[in-house]
Amino acid sequence: MKSLRTECVLPYPINMVWEVISDTEKHALWNPQIVSIKGKCSKGSSLSVCVRSPIGGGLPFRFKASVKDFDQRKKLAWTGGVPRLLTGYHYWELTDLGEQTQVVQGEVFTGLFTSVLSQKRIDSMLPSYESANTGLEDYLKKIKKG
Repeated sequence: MKSLRTECVLPYPINMVWEVISDTEKHALWNPQIVSIKGKCSKGSSLSVCVRSPIGGGLPFRFKASVKDFDQRKKLAWTGGVPRLLTGYHYWELTDLGEQTQVVQGEVFTGLFTSVLSQKRIDSMLPSYESANTGLEDYLKKIKKG
């Protein structure tokens, strides 16, 4: 098992941050990794996801994902990939700080392929995940201005 984790504090209330994160069909508007996500986001639902690979030149690839956690204003997580070979558990965790929200975003990778995937290679994907945090903050700024 290999993982990566990012963290940031956004100057927006948790309800506002949750509304954007939980609307998966709009992720492509703010997350540079996401080409599209189709499907209703609720625990147990299926999503059709197209992302730009954070390694390999940003080539787009599609996969089916299953929403594993959907806890209002606290956590959203889905899994996807090739079962037993390489799967990812991608998560967003929110903590209410009053007028601010702590956002933890990360991914846990499992499967046979992780044995040959170095932690250095995983860490090389970190800037892509951090760009999603920056994109989220920029998008929230835009919608707040209205």
